[in-house]
Amino acid sequence: MTDGDAPAPGDAAVERRARLRLEKRLAEATRWYAAGDGDKAAAVCREILRLWPEQPDALHLLGVTAHGRGDGTAAAALIRRALAVRPDLPAAWHNLGSVLARQGRLSAAADAYARAVDLAPEDAGAARALGHALAGLARHDAAVAAYRRALAGAPDDAGTWNSLGNSLRALERLDEAAAAYGEAAAAAPDWAVAHHNLGSVLKRLNRLREAAACHERALARDPGFADAHNGLGNALAWLGRPAEAAGHYRAALAREPHNAAFHNNLARALTELARVDEAMRHFRAALAITPEDAAIRANFLRVLNCSPTLSMAGLFREQRAWDAPNPAPVPATPLRAADDPERRPLTVGVMGHGHTFAYQTGGLALRLAGLENLDPGHFRLIAYADGPVPDDAYSRRFRACCDARRAIGGLDPLTVAGHMRADGLDILLSLAGCMESPVRVCRHRAAPVQVIWGGYGTTGLAAMDWFLADDPSVPPGAEAWYTERIYRLPGGYVVVEPPPDAPPVRPPPVLDNGFVTFGCFNNPAKLNDTVIALWARVLAAVPHSRLRLKGAGFTDAGVCDALRARFAAHGIAGERILFEGAAPHAAFLAAHERVDIGLDPWPYSGGFTTFEALWMGVPVVTLPGTGFASRHAASYLTHAGLPELVAGTADAYVATAAWWAARPHALAALRAALRPRLRASPLCDGPAFGYHLGAALRTMWRAACRAAETGSGP
Repeated sequence: MTDGDAPAPGDAAVERRARLRLEKRLAEATRWYAAGDGDKAAAVCREILRLWPEQPDALHLLGVTAHGRGDGTAAAALIRRALAVRPDLPAAWHNLGSVLARQGRLSAAADAYARAVDLAPEDAGAARALGHALAGLARHDAAVAAYRRALAGAPDDAGTWNSLGNSLRALERLDEAAAAYGEAAAAAPDWAVAHHNLGSVLKRLNRLREAAACHERALARDPGFADAHNGLGNALAWLGRPAEAAGHYRAALAREPHNAAFHNNLARALTELARVDEAMRHFRAALAITPEDAAIRANFLRVLNCSPTLSMAGLFREQRAWDAPNPAPVPATPLRAADDPERRPLTVGVMGHGHTFAYQTGGLALRLAGLENLDPGHFRLIAYADGPVPDDAYSRRFRACCDARRAIGGLDPLTVAGHMRADGLDILLSLAGCMESPVRVCRHRAAPVQVIWGGYGTTGLAAMDWFLADDPSVPPGAEAWYTERIYRLPGGYVVVEPPPDAPPVRPPPVLDNGFVTFGCFNNPAKLNDTVIALWARVLAAVPHSRLRLKGAGFTDAGVCDALRARFAAHGIAGERILFEGAAPHAAFLAAHERVDIGLDPWPYSGGFTTFEALWMGVPVVTLPGTGFASRHAASYLTHAGLPELVAGTADAYVATAAWWAARPHALAALRAALRPRLRASPLCDGPAFGYHLGAALRTMWRAACRAAETGSGP
């Protein structure tokens, strides 16, 4: 037998020599591969396979070298041949998984990694790779288990801790995600990504100062990290520091000028700084990049409602355009012609952002008493939140009135709509504002009847059926500006839970000051040139009066100076304009003690802000326009029995403000009477509102049943 011949069966000595030679050649191939020379490793493997055609180690290593060259097809075939001979080779299963993962075949890759883990439970690398494949498949529960298994073998691996945090965040297990990111940052203190990710999840947990510090640590390690600039901007914006936030958004855009999210966030900060024209440029830039982004379009339309020059027809065109960049919606399971219009209970989904279910944002404060007073024999409620819901007494009350709750954070709208259809929803109520992200779910027809409750105006969606309103907010004749059918509730389109942290009402400050202080605590984005000119007329009509403005942007001296200059252009001295920054809710309410009369902005009226001013004894003068967003205050004032504060013209607005300013004792009497008046009004009558809301929902359901019977659509 020559040196190149395979050993003859039964010749033990020859077989031993052949085995030693095989081991030597395999070791040689492995050394070449370890040295980075895959070509020489492959050549040796081919020599081995000429003598031993199905030698599994050589097949495996040759497959690995093919994978390194980018030949995934050959790599997979060679490794599978190796496994056919030796199926208990964990490294081969691991590498097969890597080949399949690179090909995008994540499910098959996960199966291969799982075999590797079963065969070598101590292999942290295989467990980590399994976690990556499962996370790529959005099987995050299984991914978490795989990452934890990997960490049992490699507890100081920062990358695995970070990946664990990513999957926990996708599952909305935010406290656990924060702990995992913290471990990643501790294991790799110079890794900017770990600090940034920790900051991002802390922000979601409302631990804003800690979040800002994490993003600052990320930037200290990588000053050019655009996402960390954006994350720090987000934390600062929520801390009421929009000028600093804007600086970080600009830094992020300097590095990634075509990032739509960065443009959107900068635009939002600029609205807080009353720089609306600049904000609109960035909103439009964001939409040019991602025209289908629902959240950006929502923010754009909200600020568009602040424009005093945009016609109602122009606004309606923009609202209708909401549907344009999206694919055709998926229809819900249709109603049957025989479905019972009187069936009870009806299943009603209540959808909003996590913070919508908190008191401070006003979202649930305007609706809770109505939902609590729905007849449980007629309606079964399921809550859907796309973010963490605060664990406070107010939110616990909401959870108590729901039969079930679903966390939908991180899920795409089509998936959410599918879950809602599986839950058998009859009616879906969207609480989060007519242009907020939950409306994306409504596009996919998640329920036979879909209703918008609140917001800026029409959604423009073909799939939205009803708009809850009242006569003051959508007066007869305004239906043309809505794609939905209007249902007008008799006592107001919301019911209000008075703020639990409100201090007692105090006498108007004019009695001590000797001059009247007007005030507006609305978002500075609403302070356009038209409203400034109107307020300047009020100040001119009431000598020595002051105007107090409160908002996050007013901590910035440049913003305040610019606004004073705009008033000065109308002859109002700068010292008559007073500014206050943002404050915690109780302090925000207490600040009304420094205001005699509220001035509502135009054309975007104050909503819950108006109610809170009235609750603190401050009458508010409003000038409603045509659109829903311009008529919030008119609705509150009408149902509070104060229609005289709703002006029909700019002249009437000025005259009404001046009339009350000239009568401090009448103002004091009204101030003392406002809170009892509100408490006794339809605005705070939960049982009555619950009755009317139930009647509305039943009417909508009956209409859908009739339409199904006649074949005329939802």
